[in-house]
Amino acid sequence: MPKIQSLNIVGNPDEILIKLHQQFSGTPDCPADLKAQMLPYQLVAVYGLATQYAQPDTTMLEIGTGYGASAFMLAKAAPMAFIASLTINPVEAKAAQRKLDALGCNVKVIVQPSWDFFNVVRHPWSLILVDGDHNQIRRDLQWWKRVAPGGLMLFHDYSPAGSAHPSPIAFSELTEFGKALRREPDVMIVDNTQTGMIGWYK
Repeated sequence: MPKIQSLNIVGNPDEILIKLHQQFSGTPDCPADLKAQMLPYQLVAVYGLATQYAQPDTTMLEIGTGYGASAFMLAKAAPMAFIASLTINPVEAKAAQRKLDALGCNVKVIVQPSWDFFNVVRHPWSLILVDGDHNQIRRDLQWWKRVAPGGLMLFHDYSPAGSAHPSPIAFSELTEFGKALRREPDVMIVDNTQTGMIGWYK
């Protein structure tokens, strides 16, 4: 699949979902017992964006495992990649790893804060998906240094105060991050409730 240079979509959630399904045909349904914390169109976007890194020598990092829904989408998009998913919750980690293993997903769930893992693992990552503690997002912005050339750093929450899923600290920090990069985001998907996700290629 050719590299997706940009993905900018606005609309209501149903319209966005239709557009993404049209662009990323073959997107799998996320199993209901994984209790997705992302919206359906966001999961499709994660899958589609990850497919461009579906090679055996690629690595992906997810910050914030949750119940494993987004990790499932990463694994199905790139079944030959090495995928690590970080969480600080050992109970959720055990449950997510069990379910992901049962679904045949190539994901290793690791119980460690992302800022500690940053100091332990120094190799580059093809894709980094940030969906951890949104109020601590400034500590995760350092992971930009670990994105491989041509890689993507994707952030789940880019939603201001007043949106349906507000994350004002993350929204402010990512706005400033974009200014520091001196360029517009390569990925921006925002629905009509001002719920958004955003990303940049390295």
